[in-house]
Amino acid sequence: MKNIKRLLCLMLAVVLAVCSFGCTPADHQKATEPETTEAPVAQTLTATINGQPAAYMTIPGDFVKFDRQEDQTVKVYSVDELDRSTGVVIDVDAGTTYQQILGWGAAMTESSAINLLDMPEDLRNQVMVSLFDENEGIGLNILRQPNGISDFSTDPEFSYAPVRDDLTLEHFTLGKHEELIIPFLQQAKELVGEEDFKVFLCSWTAPLWMKTIEEFHSLNQSTLKREYYQLFADYLVKSIQAYEAHGIPIYAITDQNEPTATHSIAAMYMNTDNHATMINVYLKPSLGKAGLDTKVMCWDFNTGASGQTLLGKTFSSVDAMCFHTYNDDFSEIQEVHEMFPDLPIYITEAAGRTQSNAARFFRQMDWLFKSQLIGSGAHILWNICLDEAYGPALVDDEGKSVNIMGIGMLEWNRQEKTVAYLEDFYALAHFSKFIRPGAVRVDSTDTRSDFKGLVANAVYRNENGTMTAVICNENTAENTFKLVVGDKVLEYTLPAMATVTLTWDGNVY
Repeated sequence: MKNIKRLLCLMLAVVLAVCSFGCTPADHQKATEPETTEAPVAQTLTATINGQPAAYMTIPGDFVKFDRQEDQTVKVYSVDELDRSTGVVIDVDAGTTYQQILGWGAAMTESSAINLLDMPEDLRNQVMVSLFDENEGIGLNILRQPNGISDFSTDPEFSYAPVRDDLTLEHFTLGKHEELIIPFLQQAKELVGEEDFKVFLCSWTAPLWMKTIEEFHSLNQSTLKREYYQLFADYLVKSIQAYEAHGIPIYAITDQNEPTATHSIAAMYMNTDNHATMINVYLKPSLGKAGLDTKVMCWDFNTGASGQTLLGKTFSSVDAMCFHTYNDDFSEIQEVHEMFPDLPIYITEAAGRTQSNAARFFRQMDWLFKSQLIGSGAHILWNICLDEAYGPALVDDEGKSVNIMGIGMLEWNRQEKTVAYLEDFYALAHFSKFIRPGAVRVDSTDTRSDFKGLVANAVYRNENGTMTAVICNENTAENTFKLVVGDKVLEYTLPAMATVTLTWDGNVY
């Protein structure tokens, strides 16, 4: 009995001791040991800066035109040494990507071809290399080809269906374009390479005999006769087949340039209902029946008109939407991109004007940055080459030129037999030379809001891992830019009113 009492007392003492401590021995051990946390996960390094980046700068109005700068102007150092309190810091996230780049280009109009043919052969070939060769030129790879006449033609009645009432298109022919246009497209294809070479075929007007009023312009809203909708679709199909018979594949087509405009230039008016019918009922099915994989693009006009309306009525039939830049408000492009993020958007016409060199250059740069930062996969200028009189171009009934969109990328002086490379050429070079087809734009700090739109940047990664940044400083003071790329910083001081393209090996080895 005494033993039992002793055992009970011992057990009671243990219980009292535990209660007075407020927790079990195991709980006490947990409370007194320091808490352990998981080690932070290191961020994956998606890009870096290897070797010495190259810098190409333009100061419009000066003698600096896409000139390679001395290597020591570009500083590269560890991100641990970055001072964020000075300069303009641009954080680059190569793992966050946006649109893929189809390419960059211009239009081989009749006028451009006529001017090129007027040059001595050696000079002409040099010009073609400067435009389309990736290594020795600026690497353009897209041609927007007028299907028949445009405002930069010489014969207002020229078409590929020259015989009136040819309802079977028996007499369809490329006519003078076989000798005037096709050789330049073939040469461009050879310089670019078949894989990247793209042609957009675009009609300004149907053959005049297919229109309600037989005039090349649309001032009186001359449109396509309803009974000729299928015939015009057949005409477009035959156009594609004719180009392809010469080894020129047609990547995409628009059946009407600037459809809702009343123009003094070569044009054909089409309201959105009729235009949607043309695309949905006639063009798209006709391409399918012919076994053509040519993409259908819609709109091909400025923002702020009826582009979204047309897209809404043709969405199931079109593969891309294209815009012109002459309305500086790009909000509609932004809206379309946000509503249909998987629908490619292209800038298909951006012509220079007869302004001062600086105004012309920064006007094009503004369009480039706006459209690129919204999501455009291509940027195509207008005429490749005009002469010193901004022609040749169609003339109106009074014999006056209908040229309403200024200059080309190049200017051919017929008297002096010289070629001048104009500011739009260099503006596009800042993107086309080192941002190659297949590249993707990556995330970078948007600097426009802090500098009232006068400082902009866009950064890209090519398929081979090289990276390119374009920075525009339209301020009247120099700025030092610090691009943070993974574990490295690229620092460059850009003069006032200047643009630089920086390119480097961004691979992580």
